[in-house]
Amino acid sequence: MLERNVVPGQRFQWTENDGVVSGDAEVLGVRSDIQEGLSPEIEDYAARWMEAKGLSGVRVGETFTVMLGTDGKGYLDGKEICIKIFDPNN
Repeated sequence: MLERNVVPGQRFQWTENDGVVSGDAEVLGVRSDIQEGLSPEIEDYAARWMEAKGLSGVRVGETFTVMLGTDGKGYLDGKEICIKIFDPNN
């Protein structure tokens, strides 16, 4: 899923399993499990936590968190999603 680091200010698009684009968002911050206040056991499941603000689609104007799993997948509200990170230089 995410082959490079994500940084605040980057934009991304996410799609649910039905393949329909759910929206675009901007990354507000990326946190580790420790920064998220979770126990060490979560390291088996979650790699990072991405806080974002919806720019369009179903979460426009909302702030939400995407879990970036150790399995290379993204999760939103417990559901698997596909994430496409846009190049910040474009």
